[in-house]
Amino acid sequence: VRANTLRDGESRGLYVLECGGGVYDNNDIYGHSSSNVEVETKAVPTIKGNRIHGGHTQGVKVHTGGCGVFTGNDVFANADAGFLIETDGVPLITGNKVREGKAAGIVFGSGAGGVAEDNDVTANAGPNMLVEGGRSVTVSAPVLKANRVSLGLSAGIACRGAGPTGAFTSNKPLTVAATASGDNADGGAFTPNVPFAGALGGTASVLDNDVFTNAGPGIDLSFGASPRVEGNKIRDGMAAGVYVKNAGGTFGNNDVTSNAGPGFHLDCGSQSCLSGNTIWEGKAEGVLLSGGGVSRSGGVDRPTLRSNCIQRNHLAGVSITTGSDPLVELNQISDGFDCGVSVSGGGLGTINNNSISANSCAGIAVS
Repeated sequence: VRANTLRDGESRGLYVLECGGGVYDNNDIYGHSSSNVEVETKAVPTIKGNRIHGGHTQGVKVHTGGCGVFTGNDVFANADAGFLIETDGVPLITGNKVREGKAAGIVFGSGAGGVAEDNDVTANAGPNMLVEGGRSVTVSAPVLKANRVSLGLSAGIACRGAGPTGAFTSNKPLTVAATASGDNADGGAFTPNVPFAGALGGTASVLDNDVFTNAGPGIDLSFGASPRVEGNKIRDGMAAGVYVKNAGGTFGNNDVTSNAGPGFHLDCGSQSCLSGNTIWEGKAEGVLLSGGGVSRSGGVDRPTLRSNCIQRNHLAGVSITTGSDPLVELNQISDGFDCGVSVSGGGLGTINNNSISANSCAGIAVS
C-alpha cells in the first residue's frame, strides 16, 4: 500500500488487525477522528516512510497483541500521543520523527512492551517519552534506546509506576567515616547496585539516549517507577537533570551536565541507586536528597550514591535535607563552588570513603 492519501475519516485512517500484515509505505495519513494508524490482535505490518499527522486522537495506536515495525515515519501535530502502545502491544519503533504533538510523544501504557530506538522525539507538549505503570500483573517493560529526546515542553523521559507509597520514616543518625578531604584519596571503582524493589509499573530500560534542552526534568520518575537508566546523556535542561519522587530505579554511567536544577533530585522517599555517573557543571546541586525515606513492607530502603564523579556544580556537590538518609560512599566530589557535602534541615546519612577536594566552601558541612 503506497503513496495514498488517507484523510479526515470518521474512524481510523489505517487499521491492521487479526494477524494482518503488509507493507505501508509513503502514505499521507491525517485528520481522522480515531487513531490515524491502529494495529491490534497479533497484526504485524511494516509501516515506513509515512506522514502521520493532524489526528484528533493518537497518531499511531498499538494494542492487544499488536506488533509490527514502524520506521522512517514523520509523526507530528496529533491531538493525543504520537505513538500510544497499550497492553500487550510489542512494536519496534525505529528511525522515526515524533514531534510537535499536543500531548506526549511516545507512550508505553500499562502492560506494554516493545522497543523505541534511534528516534528523534522533540517539542511535544507532554513528556517526549512516557512509560506508565499499573497495578496489573503485567508491568510496562519497554526498551528506550539511543533516541534523541529534546525541546519538550514537559519532561524528556517520564516513568510513572503505581507502587505502594507507605509512610515517611527518619530514625537513623548521621555517620561519617573514613572520608578523605584532601586531593589524593581513591574514589573507588564502579559497583553495581541492587534494583529498587516494590514497584508495580514503569520498569523500562532507558539506555544510551541523548536527552537535552527539555523544559521539565530530563528524566522524571514517580509513583514507584523502577527503570534501569544507563549510558544516557542528560544535559542542558531547564529543570533537574533527573527528578525522582517516591520511586526507585538504578542509574549507571550516565553523563549529567549543565542542567538548571540539580543533576539528580531524589525527593519524597525515593530509593534510587546511583553508581558510576558523572554529574558536573550544573547550575544547582550535583545531587539533592530531600523529603525523607519511605517504609515498604516494614523496612526502609536507602538511596545510595556510590562511585560517582561529582564536579564543578554551583551549589553543594551532595545536599542532604529533611530526613533523607542516604548511603554516600566511594564518590569523588570536587571543584564545586559551594560545599562538597551539605547536611542540613534534619538530614541524615552515612558518608564513607569519599574523596572530597578543592571545593570553594567546607568539604562537609553539617548544620
